[in-house]
Amino acid sequence: MTLFSEISKNISLSRPRKARVFWLVWRLFDYFLVFRVKLTLPSHSHLITAHFSTIFNKNPQHSLQLRQHHHHAKKIKEDKNTAATKAAAAPAAADARSSTDKVERAFVGPSATNTYSGVLIRFVLHLFDSNKNVITDKYISKFDAADTYDKGTQQAALRVKLRTEISAAISEIEPSRDGKPYECFLKIGNEEGRLTYNMVCDFMAGKSNEVEVDRNCAVAYLKDINDGEVNITDDMDAGNGKIRVRVYQSVSAYNAVRSAVAWVYKLARVEMPFANDIGIYINGLKRSISAAKQHLGLKITEGKACLLQI
Repeated sequence: MTLFSEISKNISLSRPRKARVFWLVWRLFDYFLVFRVKLTLPSHSHLITAHFSTIFNKNPQHSLQLRQHHHHAKKIKEDKNTAATKAAAAPAAADARSSTDKVERAFVGPSATNTYSGVLIRFVLHLFDSNKNVITDKYISKFDAADTYDKGTQQAALRVKLRTEISAAISEIEPSRDGKPYECFLKIGNEEGRLTYNMVCDFMAGKSNEVEVDRNCAVAYLKDINDGEVNITDDMDAGNGKIRVRVYQSVSAYNAVRSAVAWVYKLARVEMPFANDIGIYINGLKRSISAAKQHLGLKITEGKACLLQI
């Protein structure tokens, strides 16, 4: 039943014609004044019909529907006013939250991050001089330019510019995510010429200390690690019955290298393929360092746990 048929039906009541028309016009004016609903909007046709039905007491269901609609509209308006009041009353506050990238990198503390960065800089310098192919094409040109610049300065041995470029490259490591490949200055994925176990061990083997010990202690130590062979030359003599001997550094120094390399893989979300091999190598170093402590009386410090053990 349409709106106009409903109106026509309600007009046909047994009342004087003028009073009936006047009363209907007054109700129409009252309706548009209070509810402000346009007849041209189809979505409100049922409300107009319901209102006329309420006027003439023809359909109680329409009357209930109209009241429910008005109650719902009133509640929405009150909720909006409440939300606006709360938003206006909320005090301003500084945002102390970090970005997602910084939060992801915070899985190790600032002190460990600084330590790993320093170790990585020295490690990449070693790779740049011995295995340059392991550095990606995007960064090798930057490193070459920095190295050329350093050679033209008075402090070429410090390689300041190259160290700065390596530090910047470390901060640019991005993880592999949502189909996007990782971003790293080293080849650590499945590409040809990637970082290998031997490259890491070569760098570790270059870390050593030179100490002066009693000749008898030096002979016993060299026999222990060289299957009974001892080769001491005159230029090793430090005088006063002492010999200069090159020994391993503390275990913590090698664990720092392992942790720094593992940190790169974790930042890039790439699995470290030789993690177990490096663990075995570190365990072997512990036995060698223990032998040095036993024969030479050196003080050995263990240091912090490595990243792979945390």
